[in-house]
Amino acid sequence: METVTAQPVGREPVVFGHALEALLAAAEPLTLARLAALEQLGLSAGRSLRAAYPYTVWPEAIRLLAGTEAGQYALGQRFVECVQQSKLGAALHDFAKVVGPERMLLRMSRNIRSTNNVLDALVTPRSEDAGWELLVRPLVEFTHVLGLRAEPPHFIRGLLTSAFQQAGARAARVAVLRHDAARATTTFHVTL
Repeated sequence: METVTAQPVGREPVVFGHALEALLAAAEPLTLARLAALEQLGLSAGRSLRAAYPYTVWPEAIRLLAGTEAGQYALGQRFVECVQQSKLGAALHDFAKVVGPERMLLRMSRNIRSTNNVLDALVTPRSEDAGWELLVRPLVEFTHVLGLRAEPPHFIRGLLTSAFQQAGARAARVAVLRHDAARATTTFHVTL
């Protein structure tokens, strides 16, 4: 008799349905062309979304819905507003106001994981000014995934700027320092 040992199976990179739901709400009104393109990604603005989708849907949906860098930035800002209308988002918003923008920044890995299981964040104080460098990158277990694409950096910039401002840092600024699409990493300069 042969013994068969189960091989460990890695997690699939996913984006959570509630994040996509907020993204679609932030992009409304949707044109017929965009609705058709969303259907090609497996998303339907008229039906309830599943609990999770392949992560590849997330950056593609953002690009499709926003287009330009300015559009991505604005979509990121509206995304924060839409997330705050959900129970989870309202709780996260209240928590951010209590802990403040700096602690929110330092907890960025946890914040990111509320939308997907793929990305991680590393926050490093900058010695040359009062700001921080924020590196958003895939978790080590997903660095081998072929074709993994980064979120559009200006979407994240808009999202973060709005979130920090609403958490109490009215003068918060987020700038893209480096974006490496091939490695799905982006480094931001954050000042609060």
